[in-house]
Amino acid sequence: MYFMVHHGDDLSYMGRKFGISAENRPRANPETAFTALSQESSLTLPTAHHGRTYGGSAESLGGLTLPGDPDPDRGDEDMLRAVPSPQETTEEPDLWPAFVKKGHTMAVFKARDINKNIPIYNARASYFFMSKMAVEETGCYSICDHSVRPCGKCFTSEAVPFFVMPHNTNWIGLGDYGVVINTRTKQAAYAICADWGPKEQATVLKENTVYSGKIGEGSIHLGKLLNIKDIAPHPKRAFEPYGVLYILFPNSSTGARVLQSAEEINRNAHRHFKKWGGWKQAKYVLKEHFNQEI
Repeated sequence: MYFMVHHGDDLSYMGRKFGISAENRPRANPETAFTALSQESSLTLPTAHHGRTYGGSAESLGGLTLPGDPDPDRGDEDMLRAVPSPQETTEEPDLWPAFVKKGHTMAVFKARDINKNIPIYNARASYFFMSKMAVEETGCYSICDHSVRPCGKCFTSEAVPFFVMPHNTNWIGLGDYGVVINTRTKQAAYAICADWGPKEQATVLKENTVYSGKIGEGSIHLGKLLNIKDIAPHPKRAFEPYGVLYILFPNSSTGARVLQSAEEINRNAHRHFKKWGGWKQAKYVLKEHFNQEI
């Protein structure tokens, strides 16, 4: 099979991920004699792994993760199956009492660029709000290998589904997962919080209750998954003026310095979304708080 290598992957990482021993790596990819792989290069791997056979291209694998030995503590028991999309995610039964569904306003964000007051709701150990989506171009984000100067190991906007939160939003942290829904196109995607916005664009008007600035930014990859306005043919100018629902899971981070692939983000965010109530709960809060059906 072929695997598309992302920025920062190396042969040691690939060996652990796919269960390929050091002596088998040259045979798996004999022309690759170096330990660091270039971004977006193609790596040929053996098709047999722990008695299973895989085939196809990176594109045809969709959200499938092909790791080494499963680690139950890491939630890898379904890692060999495709992660269900947000729309296909059912709720985890008996986790929440039936009445714990509606959200409560815990803050208000005055979005200066779209001239709207954005309520921030809290429900079932999550926060959610509806805003715009502006595209964040590739740069050096807060989740990064800061040991490298100049930084050479960052998320890229074109390859990773992530969102950006304003400074002073103490109700979500770097590396926390979420689900983002474009109510206009009825498309949804998993994502991770990768960065804070500029400090000068976010201020606290009343401590812990009222914020002011810009809220609602996502990566180019996330914008494509949600098909936001004008994402093609000029993705850097894409902009969805409103109607994007952000569902965020605080304290879900696996580490603020951990660079993850899109597949890992999908798997981890899916697990938290399922516990939250899945697509059924998302449809409920959309109807209850925003009078929208999807």
